[in-house]
Amino acid sequence: MAANRKRSGAKPARRKNSGRSGGRVAASLGLVTLGAVLAFAATAWFGMPDLDRLKRSIAGAAPPAKVERTARPERSRLPAAKPDRSIETAALPVPRPSKPVPQKTREDKPLPAVARPPAEVAPTPKAEVPNAPVKTALPTAPKNATRLAGLAFPICGERAARGCVVDGDTFVLDGKAIGVADIEVPAAGDPKCRREAMLAAKAKDRLRELLSAGPLELVAASDDKDIYGRKLRTVMRDGRSIGDAMIAEGLARRPGGSRQTWCG
Repeated sequence: MAANRKRSGAKPARRKNSGRSGGRVAASLGLVTLGAVLAFAATAWFGMPDLDRLKRSIAGAAPPAKVERTARPERSRLPAAKPDRSIETAALPVPRPSKPVPQKTREDKPLPAVARPPAEVAPTPKAEVPNAPVKTALPTAPKNATRLAGLAFPICGERAARGCVVDGDTFVLDGKAIGVADIEVPAAGDPKCRREAMLAAKAKDRLRELLSAGPLELVAASDDKDIYGRKLRTVMRDGRSIGDAMIAEGLARRPGGSRQTWCG
């Protein structure tokens, strides 16, 4: 085949290639000619274009020149700095000390002495010395008195006791009848009226209360006994006669006094 190619040669191939290149050139020339004709026709129709304006438009439409970027040196990474608080505190207003206000010095002048009349001095009252409390002498029982304490005097016949009350001026002590020497009471055994009977009952009950109220002192009278065989005694408590209390209440009267009846 190599021999055939030598014989036939590469000439036909070269011709073929030259034909192709010639066609391309002819086509290019045709396009240029067509462009020139169209340009001439446009110039004739629209007029001569403004070259300066065309240049400016071409210059404005030109792509921007590429700016070569220069490689920046790499920065070494430093540790993050702490915020400076001194800047914030520096921005705060610093209170300024107030200026001392100069005070006017003045000389203290002595005040003029004012003559005052001598004040009358009131006499100091003497302290009163409290008197010593007067001790009240407690009533003492006479020598011929009998003391009783802690006894109860019920009505005779109610219950057994050391003492009991018979009527308004008679009571029994250790089996002996004792009459209250300083009083006279309404008769309970033979009342003359209803009022006398009522007063006799009240006197009997009141004598029971007074005899049972506390300690007693039986003081012998000048007449030791009466016509009824009773021993006459003045009954005392704290220096006072219980007969006086019954007279004050209207339940008794002094013996040998008024002979008026209890009914009036």
